[in-house]
Amino acid sequence: MKSFINIKFVTLLLLGLGVNYLSAQNIHGQVIDSITFEPLPYVNVKIKGTLIGTLTNTNGRFKISLSDAKIEKDSLEISFLSYNKKLISLSSHKDSILIKLAPTAFTLSEVIVSPQAPEEYIKEAIKRIPENFANQPYNTRIYFREVIKLNGKYLNFTEAIMEAYNLPFTGNPNDSSRLQLIAMRHINEENEAVKSVKLKRKKKKQDEIDSIIIKAAKDMSKQGGPYMLLDSSLVRRWYKYETKQVLGDYHFRFKSVLPYQDRKLLDISYGDKKKERNDKEHGSVYLEENSLAIESFTYGYNTVPAAINAAMFVFGYTINDLSIQVKTTTQPTDSGYIDDFAILRANIDMEKLKLFKSNIPIKFEMEAVMIVLDYTIPATKLCTDGVILKRGEALYQQGEPNPNHPIWQKYKGVILPEGKGF
Repeated sequence: MKSFINIKFVTLLLLGLGVNYLSAQNIHGQVIDSITFEPLPYVNVKIKGTLIGTLTNTNGRFKISLSDAKIEKDSLEISFLSYNKKLISLSSHKDSILIKLAPTAFTLSEVIVSPQAPEEYIKEAIKRIPENFANQPYNTRIYFREVIKLNGKYLNFTEAIMEAYNLPFTGNPNDSSRLQLIAMRHINEENEAVKSVKLKRKKKKQDEIDSIIIKAAKDMSKQGGPYMLLDSSLVRRWYKYETKQVLGDYHFRFKSVLPYQDRKLLDISYGDKKKERNDKEHGSVYLEENSLAIESFTYGYNTVPAAINAAMFVFGYTINDLSIQVKTTTQPTDSGYIDDFAILRANIDMEKLKLFKSNIPIKFEMEAVMIVLDYTIPATKLCTDGVILKRGEALYQQGEPNPNHPIWQKYKGVILPEGKGF
């Protein structure tokens, strides 16, 4: 887990969760917790029985195009881990809607009597990976989006639809999984982005700062490409690790049992052995109660390392806030569990220190999202034709943008970007 905290990765970036581009007919709204009234991010909102849908952003908000929906008959399906699924008729809501989801957690004692220590469940879940997860190569069609912003301007906005040849979790990652590019779209606002940093314009010095910013964004695109989400699954890495590496310095504890669709999931949180969740690293692992399949995990990091701040201070900067969030889910199939969804988000708020003047704010945002659109088990395509994506190279540098490719229309309700340029 600690491999997520890459210094090079940390020193500049976060996300911007996309707001969907809309056609003339659309619905928008917000999803909140029915008890706390807090907004719920990453909630699945879709038109029932279709591929038209989206995920809520960090404020719980969403927008969906309804141009292809039969409004008088269709309904919105809202689902989120640890909350009751909800269906809402579209005929009664044609514009804005506030959706309240009720949490479904209940106490552990109602379901499990005298449980083992949570560490034991984690160990057993790792042992069962070969029987719980797909044990043969399979194909998926994947949507990937990468957003890197500086003060709200795009240093990189790339989205792509790809065919993937996936190795099973128990396979050798070096074999390896392959990605074949189908379609790509790209936005770049480098000039506007670097000019948003209001430094005194001394040509030579400014050119140097601009080149550093742009290089950092390009380096992040190399590190944070689609292979990172395809091959860096916690499930895959846990299977390769020794138990001591998995458990590390973390303290695991049961939180609750969560009814989710037709299953019950054990919610096991982890964090620092002393502070548990009020520390720099924390998260939860969700295990299916009977099979102990790993259905989801979250990861959070929210501390500015003193060493990084000290190093930045030498160059005249200070970091006010740093946070990293990771969430992945799997989905059950007849051949075992496979990856379903992954999102990696990071942000860093920093300032250029100025003597006798107001400091200059600099905000980096980064987001990488991967969504499985379709799958075929076992694999029928080796994904060795056309544009095969390389590792360690920015996606947008490996193919030509083709925003008019018909495949964007097929999945337009799921994947349309933040609403600019397409």
